[in-house]
Amino acid sequence: MKNKAYTKLSAALIVLSLINLAVSLVFIMALPDKVPTHFTADMVCDGEGSKWNGLIFSVVIAVIMPLGLFMAKKTANVEKNSKPLFISLPVIEIVLIALNWLINSLMKTNVKPGEKAAVNFMWLMPLVFSVLYIIIGNLFPTVRHNRAFGLRLPWTLKNKNCWNLTHRFAGKITVLTGIVLAVLTIVMKAAGSGDVFFFTALMVSVGVITIIPSVYAFTHRNA
Repeated sequence: MKNKAYTKLSAALIVLSLINLAVSLVFIMALPDKVPTHFTADMVCDGEGSKWNGLIFSVVIAVIMPLGLFMAKKTANVEKNSKPLFISLPVIEIVLIALNWLINSLMKTNVKPGEKAAVNFMWLMPLVFSVLYIIIGNLFPTVRHNRAFGLRLPWTLKNKNCWNLTHRFAGKITVLTGIVLAVLTIVMKAAGSGDVFFFTALMVSVGVITIIPSVYAFTHRNA
């Protein structure tokens, strides 16, 4: 992929983030001044605040996308990493926007502190992340050595062989974690598990795909 194609991709993603910001603004303007802003792992409201707090995540997306795209263009070896960049960047933005609207939807529940949200969204989070894991995991082995994208650990950045070995290993672990998380989420949702389970499963999955590849990279730092 030439830099011109990357520029077009960047422009499209930036426009999408700005559209999301605009639509979120319209949505939030229609909400009451005070809305639920914080929930426990089992979806019980434990905090209220200004509805404008809900705009923060939309603004963050609109800010970090241009910055991330600029940094990737400068240091991610765009020519050699065209495939993983072209697939992963849109997927990541879609996931961020999905999380943004999850937050917006929770603010609209109008529950008070101590009340549990009638609509249960928590089980969707591990399911969304499991899809992300499977996609990103399949791309990991194709990521070439760079300083902006991938598992940028001290040992992988210093050693290209360690980089390649770690990304092949991390790809397998991440895909496997995604599959297990998806199956577990569907089974436990059917069994009527509480929201704490889904939150815990998501946190454990994050630990698995970060800690295990990091340990692998360290043990293969001199490969």
